[in-house]
Amino acid sequence: MKIIHIADYYTIGTGHPLNNVVERLHERGHEVEVYTSDLHLKQEFGIDKDYPIKIRRFKGFRLGQKAFYPSLIPKLIFQKNPDIIHSWVMGFFSTFVSGWLKPMKRYPLVVGADFDFNEPKPPFAKKPYIFFYRKIPMSFSSIITTFTNRERDTLIKRFKFNADKVETLPIGVDFEKFSSKPKQNLRKKLNLQGKFVILDTCFLSPKKNLELILRVLKYLPKNIVFLHVGGVSDINYKQKLDKMIKNLELEKRVIFLGKVSKEEMIASYHAADVFVQPGFKESFCIPVLEAMAAGKPVITAETGIASEVIENGKTGFIIRNEEDIIKNVKTLMDDKRLKNRIGKNAQKIAKEYDWEIIIDRLEKIYKRVI
Repeated sequence: MKIIHIADYYTIGTGHPLNNVVERLHERGHEVEVYTSDLHLKQEFGIDKDYPIKIRRFKGFRLGQKAFYPSLIPKLIFQKNPDIIHSWVMGFFSTFVSGWLKPMKRYPLVVGADFDFNEPKPPFAKKPYIFFYRKIPMSFSSIITTFTNRERDTLIKRFKFNADKVETLPIGVDFEKFSSKPKQNLRKKLNLQGKFVILDTCFLSPKKNLELILRVLKYLPKNIVFLHVGGVSDINYKQKLDKMIKNLELEKRVIFLGKVSKEEMIASYHAADVFVQPGFKESFCIPVLEAMAAGKPVITAETGIASEVIENGKTGFIIRNEEDIIKNVKTLMDDKRLKNRIGKNAQKIAKEYDWEIIIDRLEKIYKRVI
C-alpha cells in the first residue's frame, strides 16, 4: 500500500508512537511518506536525509500553540490519491485540511484522534470553532482511531460520531526490548543497592503531579528513593520541585536522571522496584505499558490506558490520593512475593500490546477502507 501520514510535527529518532507506526509499516514493505511542517526542521535527534522514509516538510508558522502550513493544501489537491491518507490528531491543521478535502478528493482517510477525554466541554463562544475545525473534518474521515476505549466512548458521546467508524487502536510497546534484561546495571551505577526504588518517567510539567510522590516520600521508610527519568518541558515546574525537595529534606532520596537514551530508559525500569504514575490527566501514558513490559508493578491514577490494564492487586494498583500510594508502596515493599507476582502478571498484559500486534490491527483497518 502507498500510505501518506500527515502530522503537524514529525521528529526523527524520538521513539514517538508516530515514529513507530511509520517505521514499522515501512519495514513491512509499504510505500510510506510523511507530510509535515518544517517547524522541527532543525532536529535534535535525527536528519531527514539519512532517514529511509521520505519526509516532505512544508513551510509553516505558528499561531499561539497551533501549527499551520498552507502549502499542504495544493499538494493534496493536485497529487494522485494514495491508497491511504492517515492524519494525526483532532484539532490539528493536518486533520483540518485532510478532512475538509476528503469529499472532493475521495481518498480513504484514517484519523488518529488523540483526544484528551479530560478536556472540559468548550464554552458556548468556542462551539463554532469546535464545529468547524474539529467536528466537521473528523466526520468526513473513513475511520477514526482512539487510543483507549474510554477515549472512544467519550468522543462518540461528545461529538455524536457514528460508533461504527470509531475504533480503538492503542499505542504499542516494544515488548522484546523492554522485557529483556539490559546490559547496563543502573542500580549499581547509581549506588542504589539495598534501596527500594520508586520510578517515574516523563517530561517534567505540572500535569505530571510529581508533588504527590515527593509528599508521600516524606512518610515512607528512609531506604525508599525516588528516581525520575525524562527531560524538562517546564523549567519553572522543575524549580518548584527542587524547592519542595529542599523544604522536605529529601535531597538524598530523590534522583533526577534527566533526558537519557532509550537503552538507559529501559535500564531505569529494570533498576526500579515499582513504577508510580501520579498524574490524573493522561490521554494514554505510554510509560505504564513500558513498566509493565519490564515486569514492574504499577501504581497509577485511573487515567489513560491504566484504566484498561491495571487490576487492583493483580497487575498493579489504582490510586486516588496520597494515602493510596503510601499503603500500596509499603505493601509491595513488605511482600516481595506479591511484588514479583504482580510484575509477572503485568508483563503478560503488556505483551498483548506489542507493536507487531498493533500494526497487524492497523493494516486490517486500512484494508477495510480501501
